[in-house]
Amino acid sequence: MRNVPFTHRSGFLLLCLAVSACGAAMEGEADEVETISAVQQPAVIGDRKVAAIFIRFNTSPTPTYTVNDVRDRLFNNADSTSKFFHEASYGKMNLTGHVNADGDYFGWYTINAAPTSCSLRPTYAAMGRAIAATADGYVESNYQHTMYFFSERPAGCTDGAAALGSSTYFYSPADSGTFAHELGHNLGLGHSDLLNCADASGNWASMSSSCAQPNLPACANSGQLNPGNTSCVQGYGDSFSTMGAQFLHYNAPEKALLGWFDPENTATVSASGTSVVSVEPIEEPSDGVQRLVVPIPGGDETYQVEYRQPLGVFDSQRFTAGSPVARGILVHRGTLEGTPTRIVNMTPSVPIDVPHYPANVSREALPWGHTFVDRDANLAISLLGVSPSEATVKVTRGTAAAPIPACADAPSHWYLKCGATGVTSMNAATELTAVGDALALTYQVSQAIATQNGGDVCMLVQTHTAGQSDPCTQYWVPAGGTQASGETKTVSPNLAGFRITYPASGSYKASLSAAGALSVTPSP
Repeated sequence: MRNVPFTHRSGFLLLCLAVSACGAAMEGEADEVETISAVQQPAVIGDRKVAAIFIRFNTSPTPTYTVNDVRDRLFNNADSTSKFFHEASYGKMNLTGHVNADGDYFGWYTINAAPTSCSLRPTYAAMGRAIAATADGYVESNYQHTMYFFSERPAGCTDGAAALGSSTYFYSPADSGTFAHELGHNLGLGHSDLLNCADASGNWASMSSSCAQPNLPACANSGQLNPGNTSCVQGYGDSFSTMGAQFLHYNAPEKALLGWFDPENTATVSASGTSVVSVEPIEEPSDGVQRLVVPIPGGDETYQVEYRQPLGVFDSQRFTAGSPVARGILVHRGTLEGTPTRIVNMTPSVPIDVPHYPANVSREALPWGHTFVDRDANLAISLLGVSPSEATVKVTRGTAAAPIPACADAPSHWYLKCGATGVTSMNAATELTAVGDALALTYQVSQAIATQNGGDVCMLVQTHTAGQSDPCTQYWVPAGGTQASGETKTVSPNLAGFRITYPASGSYKASLSAAGALSVTPSP
């Protein structure tokens, strides 16, 4: 269950393109980047004592797993739960037993009960706990975490559950990621969810006014908007956290909540204007910024930015340096002390059907060269560059300049059609093709390259397929320079054209290129 380890979460858990794809340019005062510490609960550091009690119902057959199966997953395997906490906390938190370094284990004990109801789990646990205390000297106060393993799943239960505090319940040896997820609830973490946002027209978006509302309903179906094409929250939808869909490091807001970042690892940008911050990967200890906080005006919510690389035991097993997440940044929306966390989907044209969406291909990340805009908050987050050691992030916020129009209402746009050589240039006086022309493109196509003179400019690229326009993709082009998308796109045979959108003034050029010649088929 490496790609989909958390399909079995329990309801018992007590914690239990429109606007965004197009850019906005803002002006303001000088940069202001402030280093802060935003932990809102006692830091979870030091040794955490763990006990496991094994309980057999007297009506159950012989258990199908052993104490050693659990011990291996908790402590001994290369990707064990204890190694996860040590790595993810930068060595600040460790699991251990009260007596033994690899945990303390009690049982199996047979109780005089049948697994008739999920609601009776605390009762079953108390029966096993009493036997462990009498037979083998278990003392509950010696442990921060007691994990109860049952020989059979009670009626109505799923495979694992936890509550705030010390107790977790399992009905199989599970896997190391499931243990880390349920113990995360013990530590105070909620789920890592995904925002499925719809704009006012019912189209997919990365952010919208409706998606920013409190008490957003849960999504009825994975990878879909709610009925009526309305915004919703997809549970476990974050592909990049153990508290979501995959066994990776906790995300930056969760690590902050647990107190695993030092003060210098968090920076906040609150002043109007433009700030540029280097954000380092969260998988390894650092003395640089690993969590960028952008407060949202008018409330206590923030955007929190993090950067991932395939480093360490856990993240390196689930994505590579060529994966979208390693060439982008992740952005979460929520309160500083809040849980669950909610990740923003930066490619809403690719709905994420979790938990069946592995991290190596998942596209929540904001790609290099792109900008995320929250028009209601009048702020933008741009990814200027990435390297193995850091992501360069620009934050613009304020009211000094009106945003560049979205694809739908931009004042000037043209369509770009590929020629036989695979490269075509254009300018403001030329419309190269009209919607309705059919292009049969059989190569992976570099989406766009643009050059311009003067100040920074937002360039929007949009594909048109038969009968519809896809969400636009936005790129920033530096003054006097060239900006490539850094991505490839396999274009379907029914592609009608590429729309390039610019501000009304200025001198610009765009090109669409491919590795080889492209064939052009006229529309019927």
